[in-house]
This record gives sequence, structure tokens and C-alpha cells, in this order.
Amino acid sequence: MCVEARHGFIRSLHVTPANRSEVKEFENAINRTGSVDCVLADKGYASKSNRDWLKDCGITDGIMIKVTQGKPLDDLDKQLNRLISKARYKVERCFGTLKQRFGFSRSRYRTLARVESELYWKAMCFNLLKAERLSRA
Repeated sequence: MCVEARHGFIRSLHVTPANRSEVKEFENAINRTGSVDCVLADKGYASKSNRDWLKDCGITDGIMIKVTQGKPLDDLDKQLNRLISKARYKVERCFGTLKQRFGFSRSRYRTLARVESELYWKAMCFNLLKAERLSRA
């Protein structure tokens, strides 16, 4: 899911089967969003190939740093992860709202097309709710 930074509207969605790794879907997810300057992502997307791809595309790498076995994070990496986490709260808030308000903690359907359709409908409702709240403010 791609969420715009200013207000937290959902910009794009990418649904994959549960047996497909997020790391391998990174490029597809970013390409669906259009033009981006910076990508903030959780540790699930941390890989050398994803970081190299971002560098080749001229996109700022904001993927959280993952701990490797036997090598703990140093203080600088921990600070960087905290900064990325603070900026990613809008995405996490979208997930929370979709789960609590729209009941998307578990999909009602089994096929990929139906799950994707359900998510798109709920994302539209989420964006409409957010737009209504922003118009009142």
C-alpha cells in the first residue's frame, strides 16, 4: 500500500498471494505509485537488490535497517530506524483504520481478484472518510 505523506490518503494498492515474499514485490509496488522521490518502508522490504534498485532509479532509500544474525544494530542505525518509524505512522494508521473501522483484519474472499477488489473498495471508503474529515477541519 502506498500512502501519500501529507494527509495520509491511500494512493495505490498491490495485492499478492500469501505465499509470495514482500521483498520480491517491492519494485511492482513502487512502479504502481507513479513518480516518487523517497520510499519509507519496513524491514520486510530490506534487501540488497531493493536498495540497489532504488539507487539506480534515483529514489531516496528509506527502508528500515534489518538486524542480521550475530551483528546487532549500532546507535546510528537505531536512530535511522526510529526516524523512519516516526514518518511511517501514517501508513500504519491506514492499516489500523482498515482493520478496525472497515473490518479488513481478514479477507472475506479467497481468490486474489476478489481480495484485491475488496481492498480497493475499502481503500476508497477510507479516502472518502479522510476527505470528509479534512473538509470539516
